[in-house]
Amino acid sequence: MNPDLDTLHELFELANNIGGDLSLVQASGGNVSIKADDTLVVKASGYRLEDCGRIEGYVALRIEQGRTLLAKEPAAPIDEAIVWCGREGSRPSIETSFHLHVPGRVVAHVHSIGSIAVGLRRDCAELLSSISLGADVLLVKYAQPGTDLTAGLLEAGVRSLTGSTVIVLRNHGLLVWAESASECVRLISEFESKVRTLMQPDRAIRDAIEKFLQGVTKNRFKMDFILDPLWLDFLSSHILVPDQAVFLESVNISQSINEIGEERSINPVTNTYNFVPSLTNSQREVLAMLIALGGFLRTVDCTQTIDVGQALRLTKLESEQYRKSIAK
Repeated sequence: MNPDLDTLHELFELANNIGGDLSLVQASGGNVSIKADDTLVVKASGYRLEDCGRIEGYVALRIEQGRTLLAKEPAAPIDEAIVWCGREGSRPSIETSFHLHVPGRVVAHVHSIGSIAVGLRRDCAELLSSISLGADVLLVKYAQPGTDLTAGLLEAGVRSLTGSTVIVLRNHGLLVWAESASECVRLISEFESKVRTLMQPDRAIRDAIEKFLQGVTKNRFKMDFILDPLWLDFLSSHILVPDQAVFLESVNISQSINEIGEERSINPVTNTYNFVPSLTNSQREVLAMLIALGGFLRTVDCTQTIDVGQALRLTKLESEQYRKSIAK
């Protein structure tokens, strides 16, 4: 049973709108979905959002069958529920579980810089209370991606919510849903603008961070914003987000960047840096996002981190190993 072309076009437009912005998604992170009658069309695992086409990059599943299969065995594949693949052999996103359960017709999950930065802070709830979007804004504690995260969302009562919703997932990113793809894009854009302004009032620094992310190339980048001198060392000893554990598992962050010119700790930071050439594109993008967080945070702000045990469990998941294996 193939999804209709209008559904696929709307999903393509959503993926295309958010997929090319490194401040929203990095590597193959993030996912989108649309519910059409009794079917869920969701991004396929391992695809970059920007690489999703008008057909390729998606998988369709029967909603009730998918929920039933996951209820019986959360860690089991849900291949039996698949009714269509944009490309033969594709498998649904690791986050398909929550896409099956949350009430929104159109759902988008991004690893956006503002949502991650605010979610790392102890005063996150207080900061979020000052943001008005014309939608419910919630905070959900960290849980391992997949069925653990879905359980956390259900425990938070998300299925009872009506209307557009924005959820900050601690140490993970942003989850939004609405009745249309355009409304999801609006919610993401407005939330990020407001939370980034709240956390970094200096417009020049925000612009410099955006420019830095837009300018990341295969091995060189320039920073025109001030980092906490301890930030890179902090990243080397703390795990902030799941993709840091998945993609940078064996990478020493401090040693992955070679300074050219002055020391990185000198302020203001106007240095050009090199990534070590052994990093993949996905690793560079995740690392760039983590560096950019330092424009919004100091090490003392980060009270919410992922412990080593949680990170190890995540890297051993077959679904995460698969996603990493096909990442560019």
